[in-house]
Formats: sequence, structure tokens, C-alpha cells
Amino acid sequence: MSQLSSVSSTACLTDIDELLPNVRTHGFPEDFSALFRRTELRLLRNGDDAVVVFRNKDLVECAANPYVGNTPFDCQLRRMKFIEPVPGGDGYSSVERFLRNLVFTSNPPSHASKRPVIARPLVPKQVPLLAPMAKHILKDLIERAVRRGTVDFMAEVSNRLTVKFWGAQFDMQSAEVDRLSELLNMMAPLFYFTPTREEALTADRATGEYLNLVANAVERALARRPGELLQLMKSGFDVLSRDEKAEGVGAFIAANIFNGLHTAAVGIGNAVYQLLHHQNAVAQVRATPTLVANAVAEGLRLSPPFPYTERYALQDLEIRGVALPKGTSIGMLWGAGNRDPDIYENPDCYDIFRKQRTELTFGGGVHICPGRYVARMLMHLTIEGVLAPELRVALADDHPAWLPRSPGRQLEHMAVTVERIASALFEQNSRGRPPIP
Repeated sequence: MSQLSSVSSTACLTDIDELLPNVRTHGFPEDFSALFRRTELRLLRNGDDAVVVFRNKDLVECAANPYVGNTPFDCQLRRMKFIEPVPGGDGYSSVERFLRNLVFTSNPPSHASKRPVIARPLVPKQVPLLAPMAKHILKDLIERAVRRGTVDFMAEVSNRLTVKFWGAQFDMQSAEVDRLSELLNMMAPLFYFTPTREEALTADRATGEYLNLVANAVERALARRPGELLQLMKSGFDVLSRDEKAEGVGAFIAANIFNGLHTAAVGIGNAVYQLLHHQNAVAQVRATPTLVANAVAEGLRLSPPFPYTERYALQDLEIRGVALPKGTSIGMLWGAGNRDPDIYENPDCYDIFRKQRTELTFGGGVHICPGRYVARMLMHLTIEGVLAPELRVALADDHPAWLPRSPGRQLEHMAVTVERIASALFEQNSRGRPPIP
């Protein structure tokens, strides 16, 4: 820390590209050991006018700083140089519509009003009420996987689980759920560092269709007999001021539930991958089912769905001796914080018995992901399902490809074999014989 005491501007910092080259083309690495081996600095530079926070303690402090806020939608839009206004109508691109409705582009004072619309219906006491539906959907998906034998877990289990789960909340029809799944894949270039023009245009069109599809389903469900979750969201939205509403309740919910669809699906796949990749842990969790929660936490610590997000300096401020003008982009490298050797012993190892529970997968502070409890519930149920005593689930490819050009950490595919254990063996396991890993 003392090394930065005299630093007054970002120009004196080491650029992150020097320590993690090729990030924009290959994505973030599987681990972040290089950052901690190669520098003792507390901050890094990201281009000419941005910084990156990467140590666990600093991430926690920045997340709690009231002047480190969300990046406003107009600033996000300016960075998306590939997005162009759509002719006709109000002139907005679909991505701009999406950003205008997001809670994650709002700051005080409106943030305090808008965030509870999504967060309050998803608090811990409400989430268990949603679990039976999720468990029913997962059971059907696993049965289908058993019949197939080998499946792409990302496409056919984790993605389908989240889409069908949220589709059920909004009373979506089967064809709508199928289309929703397709649209989420088409929207992937929104997260690329360097999308091509064609990818950007495809993503923008898909974003518009996604907003309309989910918004129409939400408004249709509200006109009928909505479930409690949707009623709570509608009640929260109704008390917002006119200035806090970019569009109607359907578009607001559609935009803000996107992370519940995309990030949760990626997190499920990542947590399952990390567990199956460590067969000793599979046997340990089978023997002690209470370790499922540890498997979720440790999997997300090592492979968070979004190891990097951006915050924004709401006023001139100073972080670790570095002066940041108002409007500075502050990169939050949560994935590195999850592997900080000052916090975690053997940080790159998968330890199912790890005691530390300070992983930063869902961010921190007042901007922490409001859907994290639902996401963890879905991950917990999925790992329980994968480790059901009558099943044997294993990676068919132990070195799957991660999505390139993305600040996210997402598997492109994850081939797994799913087999049902012969009934005699299952009965032996049930009587207390050593479990089959």
C-alpha cells in the first residue's frame, strides 16, 4: 500500500494488458495467479482513463463505497460503438431500450427505489417457495439426459432449467420458452469485447425480440392470475415515479430478469463443471450431502460467471492513493479477488472443505446481484440432482472450451454422460455401501 502513497494519477499504474495479455481476444484466464505473482500494486490501469481493482479487500471496500456506483446507461451506450439507432419509432436501438430499463444502470437517488422491485420478491424467505417448481423442471431435464446418454449440459440442462423456471413464473407457453432459449444465445455478443458488426446487429435484433417476448408474457400473466412473485414485482413497480419508469412493467421485468436467466445458467454450468472436474470431491459430496452448499460456493469462487464488471466514479475520489476523476470507469475484477492469496490458502485449488466464504461472485455493496439467492438455489438443486444416488454423471470432455472475447467466464459446451446405475447396485448404495463416484 505504501508503494502507491505518492501516486496521483492512473498514468503511473501498470496496464492490465501487460499482466494479462490477450484478454480481449481470448477472455480471462482460468486463474489469476499472474496478477499476484507479477505485481504488488493495489490498482492497475485499463487503457487511458480507467482502473482495475483486483485484490479481495480492495474490491470489498470499493463495493461498499457510496461514490462507486453503476455505469449510467448513456455511458454504457457510448462504449458500445457498434450499436446504432433503429430507423423509425423513437429511434432507440433495442440495446438502448434494454439499458434504460436496467436497475444496474441507475444510481442514487433512483437506485434505492428501483432495485427493490426486483430484490424484495427474491429475498431468502421467498426463494424456498420457488424451489418445488425448479426441482420438478430439473427432474424432467435429467430424465431426458438419461435417455440421451450424452448431452451438452450447458444447452440441455443449465440453460433449459433457467429458461423453463422463469418461463413458468410468467406463464409462458412452450413455444415461447423455446424461442426465449434461442434469443439468449443470439444475445451473447452483447458481452463480447470486440463483436463484429454482424454479431452486434444480430444481438440487437435478438434483444428487441427478447424484450417484447418476455414483456408480453409478463403483462399477459398480470392480466390473468399472476403468481406471488410477479404480483410483488408489479406492486414495487407501481410505486415508482414516472421519471423512474423507462417503459411499462413488462419491459422493466424483462430487462432486469435477464441476469436471472443468463448468469444463473452460466453459474450452474460452471459449478457443476468444477465439481465433476474434481472426482474426489464428487465422492465426498455423495458421502456427505450437506457439502452441496460448499460445492456451489467453491465452484463459483473458481469460475464466477462474470469475473469482471464495471463500476463508475460518481464524484472525484481516491482509491489506494490514486486520484480518480468523476466519471472514471472502475473495473471490478471479482474473479481475481476470489483467488487472492491473502484471503485464500491454496487459492487455485478446489477444496470442498474450504472454510472461507468471502467469494465475490455476485459482487458486493448496494449493487450486489439481487437474484443471487435464486441463482444459488438453482445451483444447489442441480448439484443435488447430478449427484442423485441412482445416477452416474461424468464429464465426457475434461477440457471444454470457454467462450472467447468475453468478460464472462462461460463454457461454450460441456459434454457429460448421464447413466442410471443398475438397480442392484443402487440398492447396495442405499444400504450404506461405499457410494459410486
